[in-house]
Amino acid sequence: MSTLEAIVNEATNIPVYLPNVHTLKEALTKAKEWTTKVETIQNSDSYPYLDVVESLVNKGRPIPVRLDQLPQVESQVAAAKSWRERTARTFLKKNSTYSLLEVRTDIMENYSRLD
Repeated sequence: MSTLEAIVNEATNIPVYLPNVHTLKEALTKAKEWTTKVETIQNSDSYPYLDVVESLVNKGRPIPVRLDQLPQVESQVAAAKSWRERTARTFLKKNSTYSLLEVRTDIMENYSRLD
């Protein structure tokens, strides 16, 4: 991203119209905004919802700039989905109408009654 930033800055100093500079600036702006969002989430004291991280991945993929953190965030999404699927297979019966959250709540309520 720093290379792209240097190219955009250099192009700004050239006294001719370069049609691709605007596109590069937009891509750089989107990449910076995306990176800031990822860093904010990663530096937070709490964990983000899977939907939030998945949304970030979906917004980052079409940005035509190499986003260093994108593969890591994609990997986190894949790992979370895999965990959710394995957990669902373990705790939910086939064709169950319950969600994992409902099953967890039921388990916790039954466990607290044992105390």
